[in-house]
Amino acid sequence: MTIDIRPATTSEAEAIAAVHVSSWRTAYRGLVDDATLDALSVPSRTELWNRRLSAPRDDQFVFVAEAAGDGIVGFVDAARIEPSDDGFEAELFAIYLLDSHRGRGLGRRLFRQAQTSVAAIGCRNLKLVVLADNPFRRFYDAMGGAVVAGGFADIGPQRLETVTYGWKRLTEEKPA
Repeated sequence: MTIDIRPATTSEAEAIAAVHVSSWRTAYRGLVDDATLDALSVPSRTELWNRRLSAPRDDQFVFVAEAAGDGIVGFVDAARIEPSDDGFEAELFAIYLLDSHRGRGLGRRLFRQAQTSVAAIGCRNLKLVVLADNPFRRFYDAMGGAVVAGGFADIGPQRLETVTYGWKRLTEEKPA
């Protein structure tokens, strides 16, 4: 199956939203309470993605994975951020795949595209905040990330533990 990685367009907001909602429901069931997951909606996420895609900055990147015959099956969202005390210059805000397309190297391709894009605008490093009990943390470990901080996030009525992964030398990273 041919899968292309390319920049997202505004017209794909609904397809990205559908992947976003589906991915949360499959990845976080049992971690995030059911009511919160069931309340996620494609229309509200479409609004979010419409806003995000309709006024992009030059230092923001949203790429989609499009499978022949299946449409949008994944996406990644990364951007330059204002450096804070942790010293990171870019953040990967989201990387999601439909359950049916996991385990095929597609996440790796999306991650590398985001990494390459932020490095191309001069960012030397990248961070990502994930739930500590995220069942896919091994992916970030395999991509060379190191846990650099911990914290908490409020999701629905829950306060869940988070970890921050960091990639401190983007320009030295080699694709696997």
